[in-house]
Formats: sequence, C-alpha cells, structure tokens
Amino acid sequence: AMAKLLDARFRRMDGPLFRRWSLTDDQIQRWSAVELQRASDWHDISEAIRRAGSDVAAAAPMEAQALDKFNTALAGIIGADRVAEANHYEKVHPAQDFVDRLTAETSTTGNPLSSQQAAALFQTITSQNAPPQPGLLTINLKAVDWDKVSTEAQAYLTADQLAQLKSVQIGRAHV
Repeated sequence: AMAKLLDARFRRMDGPLFRRWSLTDDQIQRWSAVELQRASDWHDISEAIRRAGSDVAAAAPMEAQALDKFNTALAGIIGADRVAEANHYEKVHPAQDFVDRLTAETSTTGNPLSSQQAAALFQTITSQNAPPQPGLLTINLKAVDWDKVSTEAQAYLTADQLAQLKSVQIGRAHV
C-alpha cells in the first residue's frame, strides 16, 4: 500500500520531467523503484539518527552514501547528464507547485500574476527556505520565512496579489 502511494506521488510530481524527456514506461517504473528504495534508505537513516540520540553529524556518511547510491541508479535510467536537473526539479517542486496554485487563484480575480511576477515569487520562496533537515531533499514550505517572502514580494506584487499570497500561504500551512 505504501509503495503504491509513493509511486502515485512520484508520478504526479515528476510527470513534467517524464514528458519533457519522453521517458518510456520502463524508465518511469525503474525510476519509481529507485525512489522507493531511496525512501526506505532515508527511513533507515532517520531511525539511525533517532537511535544515536539525534546525532545528525554521525549520519552524514550514511546520507552521502545513500545519495550516491540514488544518483548512480538514477543515472543508469535517465543518463548522468540529467541527474542534477532531476534533483533540482525535485527539490524546488513544492515552491513551484505553490506559485502555480497562486497563479491559478489570481487568474480568477482579474489580477493574475504575470510570468515575471511568478518567476520572482518562486525565487523569493526558494531563497527564504530554512536549511533542509537531514534526509529532507525538498523545500519545506512550512519552514519558509513567509514574513520575509511577503516583505520582498511587496516590490513586485500588487496589494490584492499580496493578500492572495497570504491567503494561499495560510491555507497551505495547515495542510
């Protein structure tokens, strides 16, 4: 059951990459299996950290080994030249998803975000994210400094857009 849930999440999140790179069903299935193994590895690392009394530094070699293992397996599926792009895409996906949601919501109000505003907001969100926790490879929207995002966004969003930003952000914080 957990494997199916992770596979569905993976396909939804990374679908744009699959289409852009014209990946085959076999490549997608193999990538999904590698993602499932990575989730298992990160769970094991989290458990090791817990058993070590939250000694995160002691887990650093395990994290590096797990990441190397993942990147090597992924390179065998999509090619070494695409691994960095795939990792970056995965890391920033939550921020892009948030900006896309806000863009959709503002488009219904008559004051939609322009592509320049959306790009600026994406950069602001990714720059205001707290350093990731061990094993967390993606931006954590709950760790974003939303006060700083709002302050910076005043330079390029309208008052109505800022209000919607705060509304979407508040709704997202409770997810």
